[in-house]
Amino acid sequence: MPASRKTIAVVFGAVGGLSDVGKMAVLQLLDGASSVDLRSVLMFHSSERPSLTAANRPIVTTDVTDEALQERVAAAVADANPAMVEVGSDDAQETLEGAFAGVDAIVVAIGNRQPWKPRTLAPSMVDIREAAVVCKVPRLVVLSSFGIGGDPLPWKSWVRYLWGGMLSTVLRNAWHDLVAMEATALDNGGCVDVLVVRPTGLSPWLAAVGDWRLFRTAADPPIGYGVAKQDVAKFMIQEAVVPTLHNAIVTIGGVPGAYADEILSH
Repeated sequence: MPASRKTIAVVFGAVGGLSDVGKMAVLQLLDGASSVDLRSVLMFHSSERPSLTAANRPIVTTDVTDEALQERVAAAVADANPAMVEVGSDDAQETLEGAFAGVDAIVVAIGNRQPWKPRTLAPSMVDIREAAVVCKVPRLVVLSSFGIGGDPLPWKSWVRYLWGGMLSTVLRNAWHDLVAMEATALDNGGCVDVLVVRPTGLSPWLAAVGDWRLFRTAADPPIGYGVAKQDVAKFMIQEAVVPTLHNAIVTIGGVPGAYADEILSH
């Protein structure tokens, strides 16, 4: 007897590199070969409300250099017709509960790491967590960022010192937002099995290779400091459908050396 299909909710943001990963997850789950049903939610700050098509579908952009991929993602998000949730609105949790009812897992990829953008991760996660608990969703896979604490950086290079310096200065507000979001997701009274995924660089020119490396302790082999948004989305979907890491935090990067030419040429 074939296994029953699973339903995954994907919560993604309107703008930002982290949000792009959520849009990639929507695209992958709408692929004709996918055996997973999709529910989608677009969360946005009041200053970043997406425009709508004549059919009342959201118009989104994706920060990737592949123009064909940009078009595919925009079409997939419109086709998904996501529930629209303004961060901090009175009906945010109620709308999320409607989207989460009966799902097997939730993938969350919202917000950004840019210093000039609104900080929405922590307040968004409060409503997401509460809705997940109310709906008894067993699994939550959340996108965060590498280097914010607790994950030893796996390389000895200028990247380690540059990123650490940025987090303590121009990205300090983003760092606080990310830390608070992680704490909120993990502090759910044991009701939800949470995996926090911390990607390394999500540069827009990195193309999917279908592979990645995970880093959890200083004893693990090195990982690359660039990873494609599509590959992070694929990993998060896999962990949502068939969990292997439970109540954990993991850093994800590319295969070492896979993007050497791309990084040197940009």
